Amino acid sequence: MESVTVSRRQSSEGGTLKAKETPMSRVVMLIGALVVVGAANYAMFKSMYNAFGEKNAYFVSQGVNFLYVVYGGILVYPQVFFRADYKPIHPRRKKSSEHVGCHQNHIFKFFIMGSLDCLGTFLTAMGAVYTPGVFQTLLNQTLIPCTMLFSRLILRTRYAAVQIIGAVVIVLGAFVSIAPAVLSEEAHPSKYFRWYACLIYFFSNVPMALSSVYKEMNFRDQQIDVLYLTQWVSVFQLLVGFALAPLQNIPGFGAREQLPDVYTQITTGVSCWLEQTPTCASRSTFALLSGYVAVNFIFNTLGLYLTKCSSAVMRSIAYALLLPITTLTFSLKIMGAYREKITNYTWIGLFLTISGFLIYRAAPVRPGLKKRRSKIKQQASSLDFETTPLSVLEASATTSLNDTHTHTHTHTHT
Repeated sequence: MESVTVSRRQSSEGGTLKAKETPMSRVVMLIGALVVVGAANYAMFKSMYNAFGEKNAYFVSQGVNFLYVVYGGILVYPQVFFRADYKPIHPRRKKSSEHVGCHQNHIFKFFIMGSLDCLGTFLTAMGAVYTPGVFQTLLNQTLIPCTMLFSRLILRTRYAAVQIIGAVVIVLGAFVSIAPAVLSEEAHPSKYFRWYACLIYFFSNVPMALSSVYKEMNFRDQQIDVLYLTQWVSVFQLLVGFALAPLQNIPGFGAREQLPDVYTQITTGVSCWLEQTPTCASRSTFALLSGYVAVNFIFNTLGLYLTKCSSAVMRSIAYALLLPITTLTFSLKIMGAYREKITNYTWIGLFLTISGFLIYRAAPVRPGLKKRRSKIKQQASSLDFETTPLSVLEASATTSLNDTHTHTHTHTHT
């Protein structure tokens, strides 16, 4: 059976690298796990917002941010306070004179990243309830052209014609799926559908794409502990989220009627989360919110580990498989009251989106980028989820501007 070659450290003393083979069976198992967990991740995300309803959508967004702070803190703070040799940020080049040992130099960067990610997840939350899950899966992929656009405008990144064609096909796929539902009620995949909710959900790609470009600008020459970065960004997402609360009362955002003050929304949301009302208890709100964050964390970690053990091609295969399987998941009986129908337009849009993704990935690798990927791969091979290059994480869990644009969209905590 064919095997995938990865590089691992031979010893801590010699510091030399030696090739070691990862069995294809393990890679296949990882891909299978990533697809299954990924489908559960998206299904739980949609079910969670439907269970809490539009009145509690803001609480859910903040609740996810809060739980990420809690989960991340359990993993990060013991290292920060009890490990004297813990250096979460350091230059990728040993001869670099830039001092990055203290996080104070990066707090403002973390704040910008957290603010952009927070705005993205806020818009996602505002549109999630009435954007059918089968549409969410396709709209998530439109992050690719959005990131390409801002990368071109800000970083002056050049893309091959094949990549541009792939991005256009992805957008076309999303349009073909959603446009008929806007024009005809018969094409609605679910009773939870409003055309403007889909528009809000789509526009969540704008701040998320800007966040990816900003990360690329500021951390391309540094190695950073994934969990440390995630924790800081999560903290700022939580804090900035309170400042965004008034946006709910803009027509088209949040619920159709005037929403109460933030304190009332939070207390009502907590009551629903703890299932103190029969309606919330019947919808398993505690398990959905708490479980979703855990599943999302595992999903991102599996993507990172797959990058470590295999290659960008294998990762692309996994995410290509995830699209149709996630779409099918929304039509299964296990979705209960949130089950959706898959129309012919959805299948056509799904085919176009997958095709666009594969066309984009088929672009030839530039010589300079090929060398960069090789470096990243070598660094990822000794990955122990500490001091991980940001580009490795983004290539697997969210976005890497010049490598791949795979996107979880469900609270992409870096």
